[in-house]
Amino acid sequence: MAAASSPASGARERNEEERQAKLARAEEDVRQIVAEFHARSPSRPGQPIGAAYARYSTKHQDSVADQIRAIFADAARKGVSIPLGHVFFDLGVRGCKNERAGLNALRECLAAKRAQVAFFFATNRLFRKTYRSLQFVEEEIVDRGLRGVFVKSGVDTADERRWRSLLTMNAMMDELVVGSSGEHIRAAHEGLIEKGFVCGPIAYGYAGKPVPGPSPAAACRGPSWSPTR
Repeated sequence: MAAASSPASGARERNEEERQAKLARAEEDVRQIVAEFHARSPSRPGQPIGAAYARYSTKHQDSVADQIRAIFADAARKGVSIPLGHVFFDLGVRGCKNERAGLNALRECLAAKRAQVAFFFATNRLFRKTYRSLQFVEEEIVDRGLRGVFVKSGVDTADERRWRSLLTMNAMMDELVVGSSGEHIRAAHEGLIEKGFVCGPIAYGYAGKPVPGPSPAAACRGPSWSPTR
């Protein structure tokens, strides 16, 4: 006899299914982009080998393919070839986390020196803290004699005189943006609470009930809660 699942466990299962679907879609998008660029400019003997890293923060985002395409376009301009196995990404992971599956795989790739150039879309795709961005680039890239490129931030460690200043400036701006955005988000949440909506995790044993409103996908009406059985 199969046991009936609670609404809370059903929501977890749907979230996991959605995550797996996004992962599969991202992997397929990456394969197509890599094949497209490799067909356009096949790798040559002696050509520098690169690695690419992409990330987005929340489950409501989906921008890995756009980041990877921009990275491959810049790598082609710089004469760097990036194999499919050197493309790493994290989905729905915040930039404050140091331990991430994709980022750890990039670390292993760089430690083994399987790539000479590490590409990132922008500084905010690596970390949201200035000191962590600087530490990663210094220890994982520069100290190993490798090169780091942040495509949209204009940071390239080949520019030995300026890259630290540029990385610091961009990383500080990333940190400031996060701080200012947090205040706007908190104010929006307070407004939703005043209207009887609840944002964020629901207490264990309760399930939310979607209702019409300004953001029905992300908010649940408080009085509609009911204990799961």
